[in-house]
Amino acid sequence: MPNRGIEAVPALGWWFRGVTLGLAVGISTNSDRVAGMPELRMEPADAQFLANPYPTYAALRSADDFGHDPKSEMSWVTRHADVAALLRDPACRRGGVQPDPRATRFPALSRYVFSSFMERDGVEHGKLRAIVAGSFTARRVDELRPVLERVAEDRLDAAVGTIDIIRDYAEPIALTAIGELLGIVEEDRSRLPQWSHSIVGAFEPDPSAEQLAASDQAAAEFAEYLGAVVKQRRRRPGRDLISALALGDAGDRLTTDEAIATCILLLNAGHEATVKAIGNAVLALAANPDQYAQLRGDGVRWRLVVDELLRYDPPLQLFHRWVTGDVAVRDHRVAPGTKLGLLLGAANRDPEVFAEPDRLDLSRTPNPHLSFGAGPHVCLGAPLARLELEVALSELSRRLPRLELDMARIRRRASLVFRGVEALRLVV
Repeated sequence: MPNRGIEAVPALGWWFRGVTLGLAVGISTNSDRVAGMPELRMEPADAQFLANPYPTYAALRSADDFGHDPKSEMSWVTRHADVAALLRDPACRRGGVQPDPRATRFPALSRYVFSSFMERDGVEHGKLRAIVAGSFTARRVDELRPVLERVAEDRLDAAVGTIDIIRDYAEPIALTAIGELLGIVEEDRSRLPQWSHSIVGAFEPDPSAEQLAASDQAAAEFAEYLGAVVKQRRRRPGRDLISALALGDAGDRLTTDEAIATCILLLNAGHEATVKAIGNAVLALAANPDQYAQLRGDGVRWRLVVDELLRYDPPLQLFHRWVTGDVAVRDHRVAPGTKLGLLLGAANRDPEVFAEPDRLDLSRTPNPHLSFGAGPHVCLGAPLARLELEVALSELSRRLPRLELDMARIRRRASLVFRGVEALRLVV
């Protein structure tokens, strides 16, 4: 089915030029250019954009809100009301709309990543999601609190002079959480980050062949490891999620492939997004010492704190959806077959919803941010993510009256989907 795009866009004469990593991107006009609309340049691999994409998002919102990237065949949506509505619209599907041409070239990705329940819709999605949901109850998540608190304390105790917040703090917390949840033995957890880093490259709007090959290899390696774990759990089950997926009830047992695909999804979401969320939060608090100071008293309302930090600089910036039916956004009719790029980072700074959206306000309420998505695909792991952020930040604020960062050694990964830093040194 052709991607015909959003019909109002050509009439306005606006289009995107190649939204791909490392290529210049801009909103540009055709020959029937609309007077008064400035050209906008965006370079996702550029340090300035990576450091702060939000002015670019603001320019997109103030333009016509839609732009089409012919290379990734994606049309962008930036306003909160539109993104929230499209996430809930049953005519906007996550996956399964078109045959994936990568299936034969990248079989592990097709078998285990693009077939996870996140990529499904309707009854099939609901069945798989319900099985996983039992492992994210408030009781199960709260059981992890003392374990994660010990990890945070131990990592800061071991720090001398400085600590890399990503490698030596956020990653151990996230790995412990997902490792405990899945039931992966501690000595094997160090293998998880590289698999996760490689696999998520496949979710970029226009991944290169090299990215896809690396993702496919990582998916194959992790699937081989998980296959052995699933077989072992079927013989000797425990209280972990892999046991629940491997066994299930008589009518709910997952196939080995479904169990593996679900575990890979949880690794990517539970590790990649959480690590980046902690790093983004530390950066935001270091830049706003008045807000950080609020975390050092009693009675901190951690739910408000975590939600505001996730709104202000979310680790997931982009969700995609395929339009399959009659969809309209304000005065625009969106044609079936259009692939939409829902820019969560832009929606979270929409001034029509958030007062002073570029200001960090840890007491902000209400806070209808979209960092966990919305609708049938809303993030199952939100309670665990909130706990991990609370533990990481509460221990930092208890120990350190100020956040002193080595700004010269910050490294960011060029990505349109995952936003975060790969290295972030903090003076302790």
